[in-house]
Amino acid sequence: MNPKTHLILQSIFLVAVAGVSRADIDRSKSLTDAQIDAFYGAGTPEHGAAAQRESLRQWQIKIESAKSTPPQEAIPVLSSAVKSLARYPVFQLEERIRVYDQARDALLAIPGHATYWANQLKSEQMKVQNLPLKPVPGRIEYDRNRQEILRGLLSHLPSPESVQALGSFLWDDKDAHQRGADDDWAPVQGNSFYAAEGLRNLGLRNSPQPMNPLQSTPDVVLWRSWYEDVKNGKRAFSFEGQNVEYRFGPDGTVSTSPIKAEDRPAPAPSRTSAAAVPQEPAQKNFSWIWLTAAVSAVTALLVIAGVRKWRG
Repeated sequence: MNPKTHLILQSIFLVAVAGVSRADIDRSKSLTDAQIDAFYGAGTPEHGAAAQRESLRQWQIKIESAKSTPPQEAIPVLSSAVKSLARYPVFQLEERIRVYDQARDALLAIPGHATYWANQLKSEQMKVQNLPLKPVPGRIEYDRNRQEILRGLLSHLPSPESVQALGSFLWDDKDAHQRGADDDWAPVQGNSFYAAEGLRNLGLRNSPQPMNPLQSTPDVVLWRSWYEDVKNGKRAFSFEGQNVEYRFGPDGTVSTSPIKAEDRPAPAPSRTSAAAVPQEPAQKNFSWIWLTAAVSAVTALLVIAGVRKWRG
């Protein structure tokens, strides 16, 4: 196999296995204590079931304590809990999902949960506005934080406030820069790119750009058009798993209305039912059809090339 063909196949394989998922915690990777310990082995006890359970206990204490504190104190603590509980290697105890939900629900219940981070980001942006677009300490920290806020934390918080916060950065391209010839700093996009990515990962029902393993790059122009309609009240929006839709008024207020029963997502099959296999909607399967076709086409080309070489 020549190097070019190998690169094509490798690229297709990486797209297929990596895919694109929501920033939400992966609820499909919960195992029993024995399975977790067997997977990590004796070499990494810090990832074992006992260590995970103790970590969850500590987080529950912090979450409950945060609920009785003022919003300015509670939001950072609960946000740390959401990020930490969602970002875990490979497999976790099923209890982790419940603790994650507790932290996220508590955070969503606080008015200002998204505005807090939008203001934090704008404040940090002001501090680095005179720094060069190069890997200097203040710039590196700011770039890390803005990515974590826009495409990380806020994409865990399905609320109208998060839509407003992310939408407010869709026209912010000031911080975009590319790797220079004299450094190895990875290319970094503007806030508009990360805000579009955050909106795409937010779990919107009828998203203008559904998650697609063949298209990992968010379409900023598309999200700007969508948000303009949302901000002006021309378009209502809702989130997967919720039974209400939202619409912004001219004064920025939000009205809600129930979603009709036929518009609600079908209930998830029981964990105990081995025969219940959820079916993906046709539009979600469409990308995989193209992926399969691409793999088949490359395979066919390789077979033809091999036959010609054998005949020759």
